[in-house]
Amino acid sequence: MRAGDALLLGLPLSLLVAGWSLSQRPETPELQPATLTCPAGTPPVSTQGNVRRRGSSEADFWANATLTLPVCGAGTLSLVASGTPAAGGAPLLLVSLDGEPLLETNVLAPRPLKVPVPHAGRLTLAFVNDLNRPPQDRNLFVKQLMFRPAGP
Repeated sequence: MRAGDALLLGLPLSLLVAGWSLSQRPETPELQPATLTCPAGTPPVSTQGNVRRRGSSEADFWANATLTLPVCGAGTLSLVASGTPAAGGAPLLLVSLDGEPLLETNVLAPRPLKVPVPHAGRLTLAFVNDLNRPPQDRNLFVKQLMFRPAGP
């Protein structure tokens, strides 16, 4: 992979999931194998809670939930986050690597974010302050989720 190549984080992160090679076909037609792979035994993308993944680079968090994915080296995570408020509070997005915080921010209007990722590990995006008080419902939306590996 050349410096400057961007990778979409998709369903299920074909570019980062262990054991994939260019000769293997993904199980779903919209996925394409990538040249960057993690070592064998790397866990696949996982979610906990009410997360709806849309397309290859979007996720809607409808309740407190996490999206966890493997990254195989240092780089930059970029995304556009937005949300809906409830009781005067905005959604809180937490990004961590192997449990170590990288970013904590509240979002409402769509906002581009770049998060430096210092090394390989398990990258987690979490929505932690859900609130549903009809007609208000606090939710978090992530779009344009991409990982750009660090250059040589």
